[in-house]
Amino acid sequence: SDLEGRVDLLHYLMAFGAQVDHFTKRGRSPLVEAAELGDATMCAALLQAGADPDISKGRGTSAARIAAGNRELTAIFCRYSKDPRLQAGPDGETPREAEPRERPELRLRDHAMMHNSMGVFELLSAQEPAAAEALLAHADQDGNAALHLCLLAPPADDEAADEVRTVDTLLYAKADPCAANTAGETPLLLAMRETPLPTACGVESSARMSIIVALINASADPEAKDAKGFTALAEACQQDDVVIVELLAAAGGDLDAEVHGKRVIDFAPPQGSVAKQFGGEAGEGGGASKAAQERSKPSRPQALMHAVQAHDSKR
Repeated sequence: SDLEGRVDLLHYLMAFGAQVDHFTKRGRSPLVEAAELGDATMCAALLQAGADPDISKGRGTSAARIAAGNRELTAIFCRYSKDPRLQAGPDGETPREAEPRERPELRLRDHAMMHNSMGVFELLSAQEPAAAEALLAHADQDGNAALHLCLLAPPADDEAADEVRTVDTLLYAKADPCAANTAGETPLLLAMRETPLPTACGVESSARMSIIVALINASADPEAKDAKGFTALAEACQQDDVVIVELLAAAGGDLDAEVHGKRVIDFAPPQGSVAKQFGGEAGEGGGASKAAQERSKPSRPQALMHAVQAHDSKR
């Protein structure tokens, strides 16, 4: 059969040193690629060959998380994955088989994870205001509401235009930008952790920036901490994303706030752009005073807040 042939080929390649769980620098593995393509046969072959569906690397997403958005893949992955989204019920049925497809909260979840902004809009528009509010607030067992799930799901391409539109649609419908999941992660924190770093620094060129601008404009709290005490601003510093650091600082984030005994600014790489601009631990001659001086300059933060306002005017 096709499956047996692929399994044999994988074992042949592994005999010559191929790693079934090899990840690229962007967090891509053969199983992740197969899951995103919806290739059930290749997913089954990789899983039979020993691929781990629950691991992820760098900024990547696990194959199991991707499979949760596909009914056929869910039926395959539930036998190998420990992800609770994929666990079989008491009668052996998969979560998608056990739950009625017509339930609106499940339809909203699917639309959000597939970045189907029109599906989100049509579903919510058909509800009474109170029902729409309840749908947007409905969370899974990990505390993830539709906005969280939208940000957790990988985009279809590098431009992530569908994801941006879906985030905008959910926020327009009054999804809560400050809601936290069981790990304490708000949508703003997830946007920092799950959206890819921009290849160019500019509001127009970065889906990441567009999403964060939309969240900030919807009153997301840049000071909100997860269960481990980290904030979106600390993540931005750690990633050395100077443009996002400036935006979050302009929106009220405190670069001198203490997280695990360190200032937020000191999570930035010592020789990186953020440290040079704001004066982290490696800043020359008095990092704190340099940071204060840099943050007192109004031009750049004001320009970024103008970007927030411009983004809002397009909605």
